Amino acid sequence: MNKKIILFDIDRTIFNTESLGENVYKSIAAATNKTINEIDLINQDYKKELESKTDFNSDDFLKKVADETGTSLEILNQAMFKVENFVLYPEVLEILEKLSLEEVDLGIYSEGVLEWQKKKIVLTKVIDYFDPELIFIERRKLSRESINKIPSGVMVVDDKKEVIETLRQLRPDLELVWINRKNEEKLEAPQIKTIKSLDELLAMN
Repeated sequence: MNKKIILFDIDRTIFNTESLGENVYKSIAAATNKTINEIDLINQDYKKELESKTDFNSDDFLKKVADETGTSLEILNQAMFKVENFVLYPEVLEILEKLSLEEVDLGIYSEGVLEWQKKKIVLTKVIDYFDPELIFIERRKLSRESINKIPSGVMVVDDKKEVIETLRQLRPDLELVWINRKNEEKLEAPQIKTIKSLDELLAMN
């Protein structure tokens, strides 16, 4: 019998992206002797150059900060990549551990720059829970090419409605889970379940 497979999005699904932003701003502001608002303005200018916000590349961002503040890249890298800056949601480690014990194969289906996204699962020490063959980090995860990489019949957990609804239309074989941590809204469709916390996945296995 084939083992069940669950693919997780990274940002706002297992990884607390808002906390990362706050932590990085504080660390870089301290390292550059600038205010958090000044670092935010540099970041906003950098993001204007991007086609999509998921094109964020930490190397390019830090080069811009270095140019604007005169701080060395070595100091900026040390400030940004402090382990404590990278934060999972509270339930994530326990849930990944329990799912692993239930012999569920775990993977990633994420959008972004490969090295930047991998930093998030490496520095939070969860990468070992995921099968390397099931880590899909795509620049555009809703392209046909990316969607076709998803194995047949797996569960996909994502915080973006657009992702869930697109996969429902294009991949009717998938079991889809929308994690909505923000409010009480639910997606109503036979193929989709809505959850507020990853704890609820345990009842589905």
